[in-house]
Amino acid sequence: MGLEGRRAWRLHALFTALLLGAVAVLALVGYLPTRKLGGVSAIQAMWYGCVLNVLAASVGAVPITLARLNPKREKIVGAALASLVVRMAAALALAASALLALDLERKPFVLWFALAYVALLPLDTAYAARLSKSITLDHPASE
Repeated sequence: MGLEGRRAWRLHALFTALLLGAVAVLALVGYLPTRKLGGVSAIQAMWYGCVLNVLAASVGAVPITLARLNPKREKIVGAALASLVVRMAAALALAASALLALDLERKPFVLWFALAYVALLPLDTAYAARLSKSITLDHPASE
């Protein structure tokens, strides 16, 4: 893997760290209300909902990271759309698996899963936009 490959995966790792930071802030804001309304079991469901969304968003960003390895303007839209589809599929699979395999409070889990999904969308968009900007600036369209 060359320098560009290492840089692309470093950006992906940074993106994942930002996702973790965002859900940590979200969970800190929601900790007391969740604890008061649902008890300790709701806190466990909250953490699962948040962390599984970080995993889904990180996996969903792989098409964008791969597009950075072979930057072509024509692939920007395809990578962004693939990213959305992969993230949604991963999120649904992880949520279904968690609900079936773990003894989680369903209502708090679904609520926090949805909140975390929506809260991480701006970061996903920014990551995709950064790809678009870098390809457009670094590799202008050939005439």
